[in-house]
Order: sequence, then structure tokens, then C-alpha cells
Amino acid sequence: MSRGNDWAQPSSSALGIRFGGIHLERAYLGGLTRIITPPLSESFFHGLSTCFRLGATDYDNAIISDQAALHFTIGHDAKQPETPTITSQINLLQQLLTTRKSLHSIYSLTASGALPVIVHTDNRDTIGSLIHLKRTTLNVTNLMIMGGSEAHLVAHGLASANIPIILGSWSCVPLFWESRQCLPGPPLTDQLGAQILMDAGVKVALSNWDDTNEQSRANLFLGGCMDCRARKRKPGARSRECESGGMLGLPKMPDMVLYEGTPFEFSASVALVFESGSVRRCWPGPDE
Repeated sequence: MSRGNDWAQPSSSALGIRFGGIHLERAYLGGLTRIITPPLSESFFHGLSTCFRLGATDYDNAIISDQAALHFTIGHDAKQPETPTITSQINLLQQLLTTRKSLHSIYSLTASGALPVIVHTDNRDTIGSLIHLKRTTLNVTNLMIMGGSEAHLVAHGLASANIPIILGSWSCVPLFWESRQCLPGPPLTDQLGAQILMDAGVKVALSNWDDTNEQSRANLFLGGCMDCRARKRKPGARSRECESGGMLGLPKMPDMVLYEGTPFEFSASVALVFESGSVRRCWPGPDE
């Protein structure tokens, strides 16, 4: 795990990918065919995320992009001697994409909008500062927020600045001070944060950091639930929910997943996975 202070030499998560684990198998059984994962970090700087195929068994056939996005964390978790405050973290992010972008070619690429920059943060005020940054000095940059527990509080600002949100979870529990104003959803609150974001016109995607709760298998169902609720509140409205790969500008893949049942229902199960012109998985198998 990176200490989060090696921004002079950005690393990619590509060389750390491991295949055949139970976490990848669970996601594959749930209908996912590719995953985007950044390097783990203890602080401010993560590095470059990698997009790879879940169904692959070796490195050469797995990697779709080893430069999917550039990742940073802003918040209390990102405090270290070089970035001891939220202000210093935001200032350093701004400098790396403006006055110090010559430090590494990846920053020039990111500053031009050719490579997305994803900031991991939950706090409303931090997100508000990033909105201001996008409107002023980083107006060309393809900026996104990941986590976003309190993003619903600045939903209209995100929509006007065209900043997508990759939610860390479809629902949340306010366990930490920086995400204390998140919306757990019914019956505790009338709405989910994702619903407010979608109503405001923000592009929303769902992510999953912890596979132990098997949320990766449920994201399609949960996304469908949010879309249905949005359409009930605004008949005829089009969903702004997006697949994260599309947000990042990754190439569309000729993948198809067939479900037994309606994909947006919780009881649906994957019957067939079609990738790169061939059937990769079929359930049940010929001997089952």
C-alpha cells in the first residue's frame, strides 16, 4: 500500500492484479465483466487505476486500460506531513494540474481533460471547494467525485459544473464525521442521496470498495430501483445513471450478459456471459 506521497512518480495498479480470487468470482457471477481499481493508498495520492476483464485468467488478455483515471483522496484520511490540512491537499491538487503539471507527463494529460481525475471524498464542503475549482482553474479537467456521501447537499452545483459522482455505496450509515449528513434512505429518510443527485441531473454511478457485503452483485438491482423511483417522481424523465466505464471514456466492449429473469429484480441470476465474440460462461453447465 502506498504512503500517498509519491506523486512525483505516479504508479499504476496494473501490475498488482491477481486473478481467480473469490471476490472476482462473486462479481462475475453477478454479471460484471470488467472492473476498475486504483492503487491502495494511506493518504493523499493513489495513482493510476486499471480497467481489466473479470473473466480473464492471465495478464495479457485482461488489461483494457492501465491508465483509466488518476486518483486522489481529500479529507482527514489524507493528512500527512506533506498535506496536513484539507486546504493544503486541495492546493496541491490544483498545483499538480496547473503550475506543477510538468512534474510528470500524466499531469499534463489529466489537466487537458484527456485523462479523468477522480477525487475520493465525502464531505459537502470539500466537494463544494472542488466545484469552485472546476469552474475556475480546472474548467477543462475531467473531474469526478468518488464516495460522495454528502454530495446530495450540493447536487445542483455538481450538475451545473458537469461533475459526475461515483457513489461509494447506494446507501450509507453516518459512521464518520465527514459523512455525517449522508442519507441512509427509507425508513430513516424519505430519499437516498443518489435519488436527489439524479433528480438534479448529476451523472451517477455505483461502486463497491468492500466485497464482503456482496454489494457488487446487487448494484444492478439497486441501480434499477433508484431509476424506477426517479421515473415515478418525474414520469417520462430519462435516467442520468451511467456506467462508470462510460464516464471515464473507456472503449465500449462487445460484452453481453443474459439473465434468467429481469436483471433489475433481486431474484435474477446470470445465465450466460458473452465476451469478445464468444461465450465465456454458461449456467447451468452441460454436466449440471
